[in-house]
Amino acid sequence: MNFTQFSTNSSFDIFFDNSVTMVSTAIEFGFQLLLFISYPFYIYVHKINYTRDQMTPLFPTTNHFYEVMRAVYGLFLCAYASYGLSFLLTGDNFVLIWLLWVILIVSVLLLYVIAEVCHLLVAFLAIQKLLIYFFPSIEKYSIFTQNSIYNNIRKVYLFFLMKDIVASLWYVSCAFHDYNKSVKWRINMIFGGAFIILNTVLIISSLLYVPIMLNGAIPSTMHLFLTDTPAWMVFLNTIFCDIFLVPLIIQISYLGCNKRNVNTFMSSFTLTKFIHVLLDIKRDSEVHPSIQFTDSSNPAFV
Repeated sequence: MNFTQFSTNSSFDIFFDNSVTMVSTAIEFGFQLLLFISYPFYIYVHKINYTRDQMTPLFPTTNHFYEVMRAVYGLFLCAYASYGLSFLLTGDNFVLIWLLWVILIVSVLLLYVIAEVCHLLVAFLAIQKLLIYFFPSIEKYSIFTQNSIYNNIRKVYLFFLMKDIVASLWYVSCAFHDYNKSVKWRINMIFGGAFIILNTVLIISSLLYVPIMLNGAIPSTMHLFLTDTPAWMVFLNTIFCDIFLVPLIIQISYLGCNKRNVNTFMSSFTLTKFIHVLLDIKRDSEVHPSIQFTDSSNPAFV
């Protein structure tokens, strides 16, 4: 056996693993930084456009995303705070440390549930916009379906929450019990299949915008919008990507995929107005810039 070659290969593997870890950490930190930087501007543009958005067919979607983002950042705060405090406390505070880890796990679980539901909502939004664009006569039926979904949105969140709780308990149980391989395979396929289907639906739904673009008219908005350790690491990394990227996609799409929103942000932005809007400070008199709508600002796509 060539021990020199073995040692060299081991050193290379360690170096490669460390490099990948550093790069992935840097990318993750970059996404987190962009996520938190964009949030105040997302709030600003949403509040400025709130009255006008109420007159658009997609208002329930954009408003729901806004409310969801508030919950997302609250959960992020709980997760970061509990994670940091758990390392600052000494070992004597076992009960408190255990409680902090429970808060962390629950926060991450709820963040993932929100990401899953947003996958479905973004997919529905893409289908809705495609149908309205090519078949304007079905707009009222599309809006009725949309309103029905948001009237029952709590049930949708509850369904995904129960699914993820059962999945988590199953995987924990697999770590302590030796189940039949065929049973484990079937159940893993159920939960893993649900994960794959949700992400596949999100990717396919994004392609639904292509016919609209090829037709020569881009919508004025796109509001959006246990045994294999390496496989488990990829799975968990994908989940965390969902948790960070879904809110970021929703914010960036609302800010940048609409000429009206860009004009709102760029033309009338001042630091004083920005602070007043964020803090809901009312002024005695406000002058709102008049924005003329063009043909590309069809309310069906606002």
